[in-house]
Amino acid sequence: MNRSIFSLEESKYRGIIDRRIEHFMHGWQLVEEYKGQVVDIPGDWDSSIHPVKYFEVIKEEGDVNNSEDENEISLTLWAGWKGYDHEVEINLFIRGRAVNKTTIYHVSAEILKAGGAKMKLYWNDKLVTNFTKKGWFSDLEVDKVWIDNMYVF
Repeated sequence: MNRSIFSLEESKYRGIIDRRIEHFMHGWQLVEEYKGQVVDIPGDWDSSIHPVKYFEVIKEEGDVNNSEDENEISLTLWAGWKGYDHEVEINLFIRGRAVNKTTIYHVSAEILKAGGAKMKLYWNDKLVTNFTKKGWFSDLEVDKVWIDNMYVF
């Protein structure tokens, strides 16, 4: 079974998204330092954090790569301006055997930085990433962050 939604309108996702991922649909905030000015997303300059796509791939007998390990549910959120620009892309995933086991709460996050400014991403007021990692002598900037399980990060 495959199901996909591509829309910038949140109403299109109501009642469809797996509740384990839906838990992380709201509560995000991005703080960006843009040319010496602090920009809060959502909020400033008509910005928002909004869904872009959702899909479910549940393998069935006869499907190519038929294996529980190939199952996947995903929601993508953009932090930026609907329809034309985003600074951060948040991809939330449930993968493999956990897809069919609705009592397993394991949602991974792949977070991609699309803008060049310094940024901090929060979920429910908790810092998720500032897009740096510890280097030998100083912090190094990164454009991609992976969080294995958002329920325990």
